[in-house]
Amino acid sequence: MSLWIQVGGGYRAGEQRVVRQLELRAMDIEHYSVAESGYVPGHCCEGFEVLEHSPALAFELDVPGSLQLRCSRIEIHEIERVETVPAWFSERGFDAHLPAPPPSPAEWRRLFSGYSVAVTWRCYGGPPAEPDSVPADYTGWFIQTIERVPMTTGGLFVSSYRDARPGGITLELNDPGARVLWVVAGVIVSEISGVEVSCGNVTLTGAAWREHLASTYPALEELCRSARGA
Repeated sequence: MSLWIQVGGGYRAGEQRVVRQLELRAMDIEHYSVAESGYVPGHCCEGFEVLEHSPALAFELDVPGSLQLRCSRIEIHEIERVETVPAWFSERGFDAHLPAPPPSPAEWRRLFSGYSVAVTWRCYGGPPAEPDSVPADYTGWFIQTIERVPMTTGGLFVSSYRDARPGGITLELNDPGARVLWVVAGVIVSEISGVEVSCGNVTLTGAAWREHLASTYPALEELCRSARGA
């Protein structure tokens, strides 16, 4: 069994990090089990649980399913290595760093309409709201497609709005059925001159962010191209 933890270096894609790796070799195994489809490579486990009432060494790990091991002894070998931090992208949130304040509520509705996506503003669990009733700092508000308002409580959540120069906005999707909102919003910010987008542990220019969206969500990107006549 191989476990590792980062003990130094950076966390952004392309930086160098120091990893301490523990190789565990179990001896005289009495019991070993992993929940079906319960192992995910790279899963972050926050410690382990010691199993009581057993004369053997016994513990349980979250991998993220349950991994249980009982054995008489464990040999541990420890090594450290330096490696490049790999890139990973979130599928539900991104932060856009802008040279000016983000679009206004009315501008967001107009920009989505340009991609043939009809949206409205709302508070959590609330009815549709006209852009002129949404405050200039719309932190805590949601953008949602009009047809999904009756069946949802949220949509695309604005978790941060920054109107200074530079400005910025952080968007998080809390409605998996409205993935089009996240992608189209990403395409919209990618077209703002001078934008930088942080997603996961990666920061990209607007053009590179749009390329990422196009390669990850080709069907929705094709919808955007058709709407723009590109």
